Amino acid sequence: MNERQTAILEQLLTGQTMTTKSLSQTNHVSERTIRNDLTKITMSLTEAGYPFELAKKPGVGIQFHSPVVTKITQAFLQSTQVYEGDYRRKLLLFRLLMASEATTLSDLAAELFVNKQIIRDDLAWANQQLAPENLTVTVKPKIGVFVTGSEGHKRDLLARLLKDLTTTQKNGDFLSNFFSPRDLQITTQLVANFEERYQLPNRGQPDNSIVIHLLFMITRIKNKGTITLSQEEWQLIQYSKAYHYAQELTEQLTEKIGLRFPADEIGYLALRIASFYSANAAKDDPYSQQVSQQVTEIITDLIANVQQTMGYDLSGDPILKNNLRLHLNATFTRITSGFHIANPLKTEILKNYTQLFLIVQSITEEFAEDKNWQIPEEEIAYLTVHLQGAIERLKEQKSLGYRTVIICNFGIGVSAFIEAKLTRLFPDVEVIGLLSLAEVPTFDFQQVDFVLTTVDLPALTPPTLTISPLFEKADQNKIAHFLQQNQTQGDLKTIDINQFTNPFLVQVHLTAKNQQEVLASMCQNLQKKGYIRPDYFESVLKREAKSSTHVGSLIALPHGDPASIKHSFIAIATLPQPLSWGHAQVQLVILLGLQKDLLGNQETKKLFSLIHYLVETPTALKDVLQATEPLEVLHKLSDYR
Repeated sequence: MNERQTAILEQLLTGQTMTTKSLSQTNHVSERTIRNDLTKITMSLTEAGYPFELAKKPGVGIQFHSPVVTKITQAFLQSTQVYEGDYRRKLLLFRLLMASEATTLSDLAAELFVNKQIIRDDLAWANQQLAPENLTVTVKPKIGVFVTGSEGHKRDLLARLLKDLTTTQKNGDFLSNFFSPRDLQITTQLVANFEERYQLPNRGQPDNSIVIHLLFMITRIKNKGTITLSQEEWQLIQYSKAYHYAQELTEQLTEKIGLRFPADEIGYLALRIASFYSANAAKDDPYSQQVSQQVTEIITDLIANVQQTMGYDLSGDPILKNNLRLHLNATFTRITSGFHIANPLKTEILKNYTQLFLIVQSITEEFAEDKNWQIPEEEIAYLTVHLQGAIERLKEQKSLGYRTVIICNFGIGVSAFIEAKLTRLFPDVEVIGLLSLAEVPTFDFQQVDFVLTTVDLPALTPPTLTISPLFEKADQNKIAHFLQQNQTQGDLKTIDINQFTNPFLVQVHLTAKNQQEVLASMCQNLQKKGYIRPDYFESVLKREAKSSTHVGSLIALPHGDPASIKHSFIAIATLPQPLSWGHAQVQLVILLGLQKDLLGNQETKKLFSLIHYLVETPTALKDVLQATEPLEVLHKLSDYR
């Protein structure tokens, strides 16, 4: 038996009743092929001498009976894939997205060799994966299970799932499980020839993204699944080289397999080609020119605004510019063509770099508004990471920690000995000079944090530590104590929270049934006091619908459109009990209403440090939540460590 026939036997051994139609859909072959496979399975089991019955009930289906199921399993299915955990759930999701009509829980259970309850649990997981794509699993009695939503979003998710499944699957011929062997062979060879002819990257393997999208196009068109492009998508692609490539590929496929491709399907393929081969597009190509211009504009805008709001000059960082360009080239195409990417670190990025995230969000949304784009928060989070990396590089260039000089009256040899031992024991201390006594009067001590000297000296401007020429343990302890004391003095930090809020904007133990009621109460209070326009509440809800603003540890940072803010503010609400907020629980709500000019304010930086401190320090958060008066809440938010 071949691999497909072995898989069919495995389905039959579950004892489920199946029709030739359900088997054909599960294995992506015709019912005629299934009937031939059943004949081959019957012959193989008979020749092996196993007792069995393949009962065929007209109008009901096929059911397999045998007293030696275990022996048959051991003999024929020893190498059969066992579908477990995350892999099984992805297969289920792939199966639902590929289906042209509803399927039953029984069929899904039989295909994946689990019971119906596990399938029900897996469907709940599938709905969570589909939600960001505006897709939904629907279960209707007497009809079955099916996915509703945009055909384009289904194909995008299918391509990502297939890449993931192919990577996980040990069998290199994995795609043959899902597509016709003939279609797979023709498409793979056609794309390989196409790439060679136009000197595109040699990616003509079966897992090539263009091969996969073509196979999906063929399968979906055969199953009456169609796609429609927007006017904006057509304007972007219709005169590009990518569209010419798409026309050529689909014309050749029509000749080979006799399938006609609608115009929107050709445009859809062109958008995928533009993304996949963007690095190889000709410089005079209109699409490439548009991408380059948009990317240059947004990079300039991002760097300039981060400098203006946060005070970091990143214009001289070539690594940042290169990273932003590489990412934004792909981002531009994803946005304009409806691509979506996941960012599993988005929540962590928002929690740890809240201020920068909100700045990048403000800048990119303002930039995108003119282009009528929707920039997902996943993309904003990736851009935040690139910019934060550049800020860290800038900080590292500015300071390696503490700076010192060594003054020694025993010569350069002893000075070098002290330096070597110091830098080994205290790597955060940078020695910027070895001075003789004669050089002391002319040295600028303002550039150091402290001075080490082997001889008593008159008082100097920075702190001065006298050590022995042998740099003994007592000297090392003296330096360690100084560094620790210096750090401890800065441990307790204060913030002028009243710069952003006042007791009238603090609602203590606010009673509400759900997230929307909390936000409605806070916005009503703000509107009465003249801080916001009436449409601000709607913009807050719209942002929450895009992505939860929960940042961890019972804290949420909702925010709306800055254009609807009359005066910058921070409104605070504590709740008597945790309340559902997206997929998390929240008890402290800090509604941020900061206009862009305040995002780089020094006290604003402290505000985000305070929020991060509350996220990481449950006892401090508990103190805030237990406060019973607005002034008490503000007092507990006035310092952090």
